[in-house]
Amino acid sequence: MASGAARAAIAGVLLAALWLATRWAVTLP
Repeated sequence: MASGAARAAIAGVLLAALWLATRWAVTLP
């Protein structure tokens, strides 16, 4: 269960970072 929670947390953070990076790249230019 701990592994699943860690995996979910990592996936969420990774997804949020990717979304923020994409939004930043689109807003910058």
